[in-house]
Amino acid sequence: MHEVLAEIEQAVARACPPRPYPEPGPGFGDASLTAFSWELVAAHAADERMVDPEHRGAWALLLREAQRLVAELRPLIAVSFAPREAYGGPEDMREDVVRNRRLEVSTLHCVHPLWTPAENCEFRVAHDILGHVLQTHPFSLAGEYLAFHEHMRHTDPAARQAVFTEVCMYASIRYTVGAYPEVQRAIGFPRHLAVYERDFLAGPVVGRG
Repeated sequence: MHEVLAEIEQAVARACPPRPYPEPGPGFGDASLTAFSWELVAAHAADERMVDPEHRGAWALLLREAQRLVAELRPLIAVSFAPREAYGGPEDMREDVVRNRRLEVSTLHCVHPLWTPAENCEFRVAHDILGHVLQTHPFSLAGEYLAFHEHMRHTDPAARQAVFTEVCMYASIRYTVGAYPEVQRAIGFPRHLAVYERDFLAGPVVGRG
């Protein structure tokens, strides 16, 4: 492993120690994920709330975890923010991190009911590092769900509802409807997360949130 990636792995271990989360199971595939994603998108469209009070704490915890990780990463790489998508794929992103010790994060679609734009971007740093730099999962529906698995392996179970919405929900909207929503909403979807973990994982989940 490249020296920079090894340093980042150590930073991740300090900030967000690894936790168990199953690998994808035999039901995980493009067609089945697309069908599931349409159901998730429909549930999101049917819920008009901006914030789900029952799961509000999950977003607070997820943000704290992301901020711890960003604090550990700042001595190692230069993180910048810009209103564009800087990378065509995870290989480009990893190359920038490894060669230049630099990561650029998009500020597009950054309106959130609980997080400031700066806080939203801190979560995006964590997502990119875990899902697309240390593990080069592609920018695709299946790739984002795989990135979700990586984030779940470094997340307190009490924050899992927020991770599911922030990664799987918005990836589902992007890769079915065709564009990210301009305004995000902090809503938990526990029934859909339970269905995903039942139908798409290779084993049971330990320490459910």
